[in-house]
Amino acid sequence: MIDNALVDHLRGEVDYLRDELSEARRQLDAMTRQAASERERADILQREALGRIAALTATIEERQSVTDAMPETPGSPESVAKGDNGSIVEGRTSGLWRRLWDPLRGS
Repeated sequence: MIDNALVDHLRGEVDYLRDELSEARRQLDAMTRQAASERERADILQREALGRIAALTATIEERQSVTDAMPETPGSPESVAKGDNGSIVEGRTSGLWRRLWDPLRGS
């Protein structure tokens, strides 16, 4: 009799431990799926960020090329007032440009 009671008790323990193991496996599977989805989300965010960085870099390079093409100093009023053929257009340097430029030239 005692042996049967011990065997029944041990079988109960084994069943209990199997149930605990099943629950632990379910929890592990759920955590693994959650970690995989978080990793996928992080990868997507990183890919989007890298795409934005590439777009910003291209924009900065475009601005730099435009800035490099510009002269270091602005042109004189006469150069600004030149027509298409390079000749000074009479009367174009009078007014505001003349008042701003003459003190700078010492005139």
